[in-house]
Amino acid sequence: MSGRYTSRVLWLRRNAVLLGALAGTAALITLAVLAMTGTVLSRVHEIEGQRGGTLTVVSLEGSPDLDPARINDVYGTMIARATQRSPYTFRPDRNGELEQDLAEGTPEISDDSREVTITIRSGVNFSPPVNREVTAHDVAYGIARGFLPGVDSPAAHLYFADIKGVADVAAGRRTIPSGLVTPDDSTLHIHLTAPTGRLVADALTLPAAAPVPAEYARRFDQLPRSTYGRHQVFTGPYRIAAGPGGLLPPADAPELTLDRNPRWDSNEDFRPAFVDRIVLEQRAPGPAAVAQRVLGGGAAVTSSEPPRADLDRALSTRRAQVALPLAGEITFIALNTRLAPFNEANVRRAVSAALDQDAVRAALGGPAVGAVPTHWIPPGVPGFEEAGGLEGPGVDFLASRRGNLPLARRYLRQAGYPRGRVTGAPVLQLVARREASGAAFAAATRRALAALGLRSRVRFLAFGPFTAACSRAPRVAACLGYRWQRDLNDAASVLPPLFGAQGLQAGTNVSRLFDPTLERLMGKAATTTGAADRAQRWADVDRRVTELAPGVPIVWNRDPNLRSADVKGVLDPDLAAWSLSFSSLRTP
Repeated sequence: MSGRYTSRVLWLRRNAVLLGALAGTAALITLAVLAMTGTVLSRVHEIEGQRGGTLTVVSLEGSPDLDPARINDVYGTMIARATQRSPYTFRPDRNGELEQDLAEGTPEISDDSREVTITIRSGVNFSPPVNREVTAHDVAYGIARGFLPGVDSPAAHLYFADIKGVADVAAGRRTIPSGLVTPDDSTLHIHLTAPTGRLVADALTLPAAAPVPAEYARRFDQLPRSTYGRHQVFTGPYRIAAGPGGLLPPADAPELTLDRNPRWDSNEDFRPAFVDRIVLEQRAPGPAAVAQRVLGGGAAVTSSEPPRADLDRALSTRRAQVALPLAGEITFIALNTRLAPFNEANVRRAVSAALDQDAVRAALGGPAVGAVPTHWIPPGVPGFEEAGGLEGPGVDFLASRRGNLPLARRYLRQAGYPRGRVTGAPVLQLVARREASGAAFAAATRRALAALGLRSRVRFLAFGPFTAACSRAPRVAACLGYRWQRDLNDAASVLPPLFGAQGLQAGTNVSRLFDPTLERLMGKAATTTGAADRAQRWADVDRRVTELAPGVPIVWNRDPNLRSADVKGVLDPDLAAWSLSFSSLRTP
C-alpha cells in the first residue's frame, strides 16, 4: 500500500520548552500490575489504523537541536518518540499510561530515595551502522554524556544533576560518573547524592535517557560542540534519513524524512508505526496558509499556532478536526530580575497589575486556548489545587485580568517612585516570537509599560533565536510569550527550571530569579517522597514565586492540534501533540 496515498497533514504546535513525560504513583502501580500479571497487552497496540502511505508534518521552522540530550521542545520530542526508545515512555492508546520501553519492570527506588535500579530488556537493536543490541552501558552513557562540555544538556542539569560524580564528567575527567554502575549488560544502578530518586526515575522517560553507543558516539562528543545529533543512530520504529555521505540533515533543514528503521522489531514494541514514511516540511509559508492547508485536507501535521481567526473558524465549522488538550504548560512574560527597574519586586508587581491579561490571551486565541493563570503550577500538575486551583493564592496584583492601573501606581510608589511612574529608566529591550500572535502580544505589553512610564522596543525572533535571547542575552528586559511545558507530571519540572538555581545553570530560568528562601523551599519539596506532602510543598514554592512576581502569567495552555480529514490523528496526551507512531491515514 506504500506510495498510493498523497501526503497528508496534521497540526502540531511548537512549544519553547524542555519536553517530556512523567507518571505519577498511579502509573507506576499500573506498571507493577502489568509486570506481575505478565500481560501480553503491554507490548501490543490497541488502536486500529490503516498501514502504509506518507504522513507530512508541516512546520514554520525546525527544532533547534535533534541530539536526544539537547532536545528542549515539543516538536523535537515528538520526533524523538518516533525514532528513539527510552527506558520508559507513554502509551497514547491507553490514555497516556506509563509504559516499559527499554526497561523491564518498574524502577526500583531505595527506601532512602538515593538509589534507582532498572533492568534493560534484550532484543532492542541500534540502527546501522552500529547494528548491535542495546545494553545498560548504552543507557548509562546516554545519560552521562549530557554533562560532557561538548553536549551540555539542559535536561541533564535539571533532572540528573544529583547523580554521584557528574562533576567529573563535566570537568572532562570521566565519561561515565561513579554514580552510574552497570554490573552486567542488563542492570543499571543510579546512585544519588540527594534523596531525589523519584524525580530521577520519572526523568527516565525523557529523550536525554535514550541509549547512545559510546564506542560510536565518543568521537563526536569530544568536539567543542558535539555533532552526534547529525550522526546519531536510532532504536525506534523510524530513523532520520541521511543525506549525501551519510550525514543527517541539520535540525532546521527545509525538509527531513523519517523512514523505517531496518533494525526495529515490530513484534517486541507496542508502537504500531502505521505509516511507511514521514516527511517534515519545516519552512511553511505562514501560519494562515498552513491552517488552511490542514483544514482543507490533502495536508499533514504542523507545529505552528494557528491565527486567532483560523482557530475560531475551525472550532465553528470543523470541530472534529481540532483537539485542544491541556498541555501542563504556561505562557508568560518573563521579567529580567537582574536588570533595573525589574530588579525591584514592587516594580514587577506593578507590571502584573497594569497588564491586561485578557487582551494578551486574546492574541493567542482567546478562552479556547486556556484559562488566565492566578499562579504558576499548571492545571493537572500535582500542587495545582493545593496552591489555590483556578482561584490561586489571592494576590491583589493578579486579581484583575483586565488590569488595575491605580493598584500598579501604588506598587510603584512603594518601590520609591512618588508619582506612581518610573523615571530615569533606559529604553527596555523586549523580545517576542515572530508568529501570528507576536505583534498583538507585544502591543498590549508595551501599552502597560508605557502607562507606568517605561519606554520599550521589541525584536521579533524565530523560535531558536528567541529562546537563545531569553536564555543568554543579559540586556533583554522581558521575554514576551515564553512558554514552558512540564517535562514530568511533577512541579519539580516547572518551578525549579523556571525560577531556581538549577534553571540558571540550564539556561531555562529566563527571569534570572535567585531567592535564598525560594531555594530552601524547593529543596524541601524536591526531597519529599509522599505524594500529598510533596504536592503541598510545591504549593508552598508556588506561593513564594507568585509573591516575587518574576513575570506575568498569561495562559495555562490548551494546545491547538489540527488535522486533515484524511488523517486519523492520535494524540500523545503527555505532549499534548499528535503521536507520529500511532497516527495513520484514511482512505480517500
